[in-house]
Amino acid sequence: MIKKFKIILTFILIILVVVFGTYFSLTKDKFTEAHFIQYNSSIASELKTNYTLDLAYFIEKNHKDKISTKSIVSINFKDSVTTQVKSYKLVKSDSSKKYDIRNITLDVYFQKPGKEKVRYIEIKFDDNSVEEYSVGIWNFNVSKDKNEEKLVMSDTFPLVSNDFNGYNFSFTNTTANDIKVIDLGIDLNETSLENKPINIKPEGTEKVDIKTSTKNKDKFYIIKPKLSYVYNNKVYAYYPFATYYGFLNMTDADIDKEVDKTSL
Repeated sequence: MIKKFKIILTFILIILVVVFGTYFSLTKDKFTEAHFIQYNSSIASELKTNYTLDLAYFIEKNHKDKISTKSIVSINFKDSVTTQVKSYKLVKSDSSKKYDIRNITLDVYFQKPGKEKVRYIEIKFDDNSVEEYSVGIWNFNVSKDKNEEKLVMSDTFPLVSNDFNGYNFSFTNTTANDIKVIDLGIDLNETSLENKPINIKPEGTEKVDIKTSTKNKDKFYIIKPKLSYVYNNKVYAYYPFATYYGFLNMTDADIDKEVDKTSL
């Protein structure tokens, strides 16, 4: 009886070893899904210039990430005509209770004038696969108007800010004459901003919170405007750096909500 029991037990153990061995052999090369932040973005730039844009994403802790420096062949905004990604860099950032936070830094070249709306990035991998990742809504505005720095960012211009309640306007007039900003050149999805003229005195700095009348459903914004201003009765353009909203006070709950947006 004991001998028979040992034989049965041995048989069960063999089956378990085969089952678990098969399971791990099938899953060891499986990649977990990358969940990119769903940005509400307005990006303006002068034609034939470069700018660095950062895209953050979340991946479950202790899981394999398909997105790696060794595996990527190319990255681009899907079907974008105005932009081309010249290079990229992957950076591991912070982490939450459940997710690792990672960042893709893109060197973007603005190759053709025009306006377009983009919702995905497209990554080609070395196994010839191509993956699309939703990144929110990006409104690009590439203009032939030259960047004129009679108006510049002030010393307190924010590159990163808390939750978006409007645009943090903080600019300095470098000239000896008045400057009037007549258009912010910001195009956000389902979000409107006050767009009234702003006067800046000679060699003065104007700091104003441009309020939004829209109830914001988005947590993360990127705003890189095209400011149109009048100097000596002539209209000029200025393209300041981008401001990233929503990161300074990001919580685990915020991350869970972002992940849910791209979870099947």
